[in-house]
Amino acid sequence: MYRFGTSGTKHATGSLVPFTFVTADLEHGLPNMKKTWSRVSLKIDRTLTAQLDFRVYSSLDRGTTWTELTTESQKLSIPIGKDEGYLNFKTTHSMARFKFVAVTATEEYIVNDTIFRVLKRGQEVLRD
Repeated sequence: MYRFGTSGTKHATGSLVPFTFVTADLEHGLPNMKKTWSRVSLKIDRTLTAQLDFRVYSSLDRGTTWTELTTESQKLSIPIGKDEGYLNFKTTHSMARFKFVAVTATEEYIVNDTIFRVLKRGQEVLRD
């Protein structure tokens, strides 16, 4: 996955097209088990000369609605000279989808890996 820097993809207005990617619905092989996601790490293919910041969202309804997990004081940032950043948060459901939106312009990079910390909670109970 690529994100273009200041010479990359732009809208007709001249503003940068934000890099966005969305995961599949994650259930980690346990579709009827409640799980709590508490951390995501994002690893890229190189160190950058500018800090890279992402807004992170979760969806518990297959992408119909989104909840932002980042705040002004807590965001997913990859600092200058590093190739990985992380975000601590909590969301619980039997499956979740995540969206990452880069909010800073930087040189091109490839996202190599997204790693989630997940804890099994218990069997999901369906009620009529």
